[in-house]
Amino acid sequence: VEQMVTSSYSAARYLQRELIDDDGNALKIGEDKTTKPRVHVIGTAGLCAEIASAGFDVQGGPSEESRAGMTREELESYPFPDARVDAFVVGLDNEFNYRKLCVANVLMQHNPEAVFVATNEDAYDLVGVHAYHLPGNG
Repeated sequence: VEQMVTSSYSAARYLQRELIDDDGNALKIGEDKTTKPRVHVIGTAGLCAEIASAGFDVQGGPSEESRAGMTREELESYPFPDARVDAFVVGLDNEFNYRKLCVANVLMQHNPEAVFVATNEDAYDLVGVHAYHLPGNG
């Protein structure tokens, strides 16, 4: 194999085509073309790094928070960023939890025009000789 293209790489290149012009300036950001488009990621550190290396401001990804749940009160007082989100990228996230779901859901409500990218359609991966189903992100 001479070259392998990952789904993370493909997602990053797709976002570049949709959100960055040929001169490297941001599209769909309003008047300030120097601001990097912001991408909210549900996925691994590798996916975040690939998106960042393509010229995007990345938020989300692996969580530093130890709490996986979220109450109504926590959601209401959560410090959501004021800046808009230009795209959402969802990849396999072995640490996915209800808290990440709540945060992404509100961000999507506030940014209905954002581009949405899923890195693949795999509903599950097969694991071991018994072919156990490991949930994917499709």
